[in-house]
Amino acid sequence: MPNTSLPTAIRRPAIGLLMIFGITCSQVAVRADEWTSLSGTSTVSGELVGLWNGRVLLRLDGGRRVSVKLEDLRAESRIQAEKRFEQLQQEMAQRSEEIRAVAAEASAPAPAEMPELETTAMPAYEPPPPGSDLKQTLLAIRDQSLAGHPRVLFDTLPPSHQELAETWFRTVIFKWDVSFDTARQTLESLGELMISRQRWLFSHPRFAELTEAEQTDLLVFGEFLRRLFAAEVTGLDTLRSRPLAETVAAVDDAAAPLLNRLLAEQVAELSAMLPEIEVEPVADAKAGEMTAKFVVPVVGPIASITGYPLEQRWVWWNAAPQEAAQWWSETTEQWQAVDDGSVPLPAEVATVMNTLGQAVAALQQASTRQEFHRQLDDLLPELTEWVNQWSGFEQPQPQNVAGGFPGGEYQEEFYTPGGSSAGGSSAGGSSAGGSSAGTEFNFEMSEEERMAAESNTPP
Repeated sequence: MPNTSLPTAIRRPAIGLLMIFGITCSQVAVRADEWTSLSGTSTVSGELVGLWNGRVLLRLDGGRRVSVKLEDLRAESRIQAEKRFEQLQQEMAQRSEEIRAVAAEASAPAPAEMPELETTAMPAYEPPPPGSDLKQTLLAIRDQSLAGHPRVLFDTLPPSHQELAETWFRTVIFKWDVSFDTARQTLESLGELMISRQRWLFSHPRFAELTEAEQTDLLVFGEFLRRLFAAEVTGLDTLRSRPLAETVAAVDDAAAPLLNRLLAEQVAELSAMLPEIEVEPVADAKAGEMTAKFVVPVVGPIASITGYPLEQRWVWWNAAPQEAAQWWSETTEQWQAVDDGSVPLPAEVATVMNTLGQAVAALQQASTRQEFHRQLDDLLPELTEWVNQWSGFEQPQPQNVAGGFPGGEYQEEFYTPGGSSAGGSSAGGSSAGGSSAGTEFNFEMSEEERMAAESNTPP
């Protein structure tokens, strides 16, 4: 069932507005005073409610309201009335300003002071020390990667291979053109949009149905994009101006807590299936090579690799140190032959980034919640399409259609998941050609089959 309660980001300002409104209605009145007639023979106790058209409006101690001509009060009471009325106006103006401030905060695209997103408690980053055996190294790579620290892959390289990776990176990074930085800016802007327009986003019907935990995860992902693709972390000029080791550390510092938060639930679910590592020496090993087997509980071994010791570290991707070093060198030489600034993003990626950039720009230009929702309504179908293309998702074909089982030809133009088809079918209904939950197929049914379908019994 959809969650019909207001998200916390929207609910709290609304409650604050109601509270201030209630205080205003019940507590604007000033304190009780003594009011004496001009002759001095009559005195009453009451609160000044207003001063209007030469008359003083009082609420007496018993709650009854009376109106007295200002000229019928003695001088001290007239001065008191003017003073109290001025105080009353100031208090009402202050209350009005508070209401306007809360109303503005409630309608703002995001809270004025956004709290830090909570992240799960994560262990400190500790790469395996030099001299660790192959099992310790692989376990550290597994555990630190799942904890959100991909830098462990670089830090466990032998020093000479770190230098080879550095040379390769210094070569490649100057070959990229500005399209890489444009894509980075787009992803950073997407993260900024998700954070800075979070109230507008979660008040849209499609996103209001998310649970509070799902909304929080979406905000964590937005903050992840905003930090990871910040110019000072992965900007093209920044990448070109510092060593690879510093870049790896900077990326880890920016993204690890949020990556850990995003991975925590999945890691907890898969913890029982994490493979154990069994290590044994390679037969007739010449340089201390070891074989590591990855064993999944119940399933058994699923893969194995050979690790080669080098400089108190391990080369563990099934290549001898000399072969791995040769690969780094040959790849670097190939890149050195490429002109600087001549390598663009792949065409498919560039198309996706361009679509995403236009969508983000349109949403950033929205000045009200309603306009933001209209833009989002226009963009969601297109965004859904390219997300499916980017992820490789394909709408599954029903049985008895082309590409599935023999017996009919799939008509893509008639297929509308969850809705009506061009042929007039809809969820829960039927069409002349035979339909199922908004899907129309181009094949004919026999009368016996049609009767069976309508009665929900086999022919």
